[in-house]
Amino acid sequence: MKIGTRESELAMKQTQIFADAFTVKHPDIILDIVPMRSSGDIDLKSSLDKLQGFGAFVRELDAALLNGSIDVAVNSMKDMPVDIPDGLCVAAVLKRADVRDVCIPCPLERLKSGAVVGTSSIRRSAIVKEIRPDLRTEVIRGNVRTRLSKFDEGIYDAVILAKAGLDRLGVEREMAVLDPKVFVPAPAQGAIAIVCRADDAETKKKVSELNDPVTRAEVDLERKIMKAMGAGCSSPIGVSARLVNDMFDLSAVSFETGKKISFRGRIPADYSDRDVGRIVDKLQGKRGHVYLVGAGPGDIGLMTVRGLELLRSAEVVVYDALADNSLLNNCPDAELVNVGKRSRNHIKTQDEINQILVDYARRGKTVVRLKGGDPFLFGRGAEEAAVLRDAGLDVTVVPGVSSSIAVPEVSGIPVTHRDHASCVTIMTGHGKAGSDGIDWVSAATIPGTLVILMGMDNAGQISGGLIKGGKSADTPVAVITDGARPEQRTETSVLKDLAKMIAEKGLKAPGIIVIGDVVKERKRLGELL
Repeated sequence: MKIGTRESELAMKQTQIFADAFTVKHPDIILDIVPMRSSGDIDLKSSLDKLQGFGAFVRELDAALLNGSIDVAVNSMKDMPVDIPDGLCVAAVLKRADVRDVCIPCPLERLKSGAVVGTSSIRRSAIVKEIRPDLRTEVIRGNVRTRLSKFDEGIYDAVILAKAGLDRLGVEREMAVLDPKVFVPAPAQGAIAIVCRADDAETKKKVSELNDPVTRAEVDLERKIMKAMGAGCSSPIGVSARLVNDMFDLSAVSFETGKKISFRGRIPADYSDRDVGRIVDKLQGKRGHVYLVGAGPGDIGLMTVRGLELLRSAEVVVYDALADNSLLNNCPDAELVNVGKRSRNHIKTQDEINQILVDYARRGKTVVRLKGGDPFLFGRGAEEAAVLRDAGLDVTVVPGVSSSIAVPEVSGIPVTHRDHASCVTIMTGHGKAGSDGIDWVSAATIPGTLVILMGMDNAGQISGGLIKGGKSADTPVAVITDGARPEQRTETSVLKDLAKMIAEKGLKAPGIIVIGDVVKERKRLGELL
């Protein structure tokens, strides 16, 4: 069996990986490796975006297959156009290597302003400029060894390469592996495709025994997205899919519109064309996405990493007054929309907020709906998500650290404790407008700790109802205002004096009320902020 491949060192290494695996399965078949020079290997002056639209690295191999000169071709799958010539097929995709890119010799963050970064990819160049606009990127061509030698000669201050190629060549150098969620890899990066003639049933059957189904599923999705976008191998697009059980974790980024548009989410393994279309619409700026993000209890350091990432890439931020305003420093280029929900003072009604989210998403915007604490805990996040879903729009929830647990915690009050409470109940201090409110008399029978959010204005009604329902008037209580922030304040008393303490101490919303014997632990633990 004749195996066609490019004559570069990396291509030969990849071909040997296939040959070794094939020989294990079919030791009786003699393999003849046929190296070839591709158009991309010959033309080292043109940039790759001028070459790869017509398959510069695989065209000669495809022709050799079709004329019968070779039986199979071994390709780096990321170099293959999404449309394979008639008469050919991908018989197998080998188990994928590391999909990530690396920066040699150090992380991008450590490069000096004005440093020159060598890369052959406009995708990589666009991401570098997004992360470090003060750096220069210049085209670098040649095989891996050539690019490394140009770096060693000082022509470039850094070079960005695929880790899979370096690993296969056994290159060991000082390098920084780039986060694939930020530096999203090219579609099919790290995958080796084995191509043969579609009508060569015997060869196709033997080669297909080496197919790795997980890798095949991942690269198929990545290339389907690329094809649906009308993109080629050299387009400024990154797509990385990881199959976990029955779901794909998908990261994608596109600079085709002249600005960065990213997508991160999960889609089912049995995805439909509609699922792919939804992702493509998003990457082409035709479809918005709303992220319901929990800002945490107060301190910016307690917000999730994912939440901060989304803030930094958001086009629009719709935020509550309960969110720490310093968080907005992370989105200097975003349009800020204050919907200011605090206690009974609402700048916008909930219906108006819902409509704002729908309108921006329909305009193709990436929207962060920033809420204090966690968006689904008395944050009306579920209501907003339902409205967006009903409108046929994309919505993702990014949970936040809930103030109901975190704020008492940093105040030295554990909401559960082996000596005091084996359960905790989190309640709102007031019911939905137009309802009969909360039955505090019945709530008195709830065991364990009570944590009450948005209850400052109703403290008298709360304490009176609980005492009437049988809870001891001397039950310890704490009120914590401006929780998990430098100005945090904690005052303690007993249930019968709750409203009196709030008035006399001048405590103002936002605040959290904790009721139960766990409050006693504060005397021993003190502030833990």
